[in-house]
Amino acid sequence: MKLLEGEQVGSNVIIDESNVKEAYAVTDVDGTYAIGLTLDSEGSNTIAQTTETQLGKRLAIFLDGELVCSPEIKARIGGGRILIPAHFTRQEAEHMAAGIKAAKEATAAKNRSGNH
Repeated sequence: MKLLEGEQVGSNVIIDESNVKEAYAVTDVDGTYAIGLTLDSEGSNTIAQTTETQLGKRLAIFLDGELVCSPEIKARIGGGRILIPAHFTRQEAEHMAAGIKAAKEATAAKNRSGNH
């Protein structure tokens, strides 16, 4: 999972799976499913700062290397929680949330083995 400033590849990655404390499937307001994320303090601060300074611009959200959505930043996102509303089915949202968790665990394991 990558959140980038701007829609082009090569844009600045502002947060990734290492900043995710929790990922889960959630029902969106239109009855489809979305992915909810709870961020660590670093990710929370980064997304708040970015969304505050980049109002009106787009934030590209990639999952499994695919652009899922690119919403316009309409307000500062504070509180460390993000909703990725890409109109998933329940199965798709659960699969994506599980993939984010697995990527986070793999990144953490790689970092631990690299530090020894």
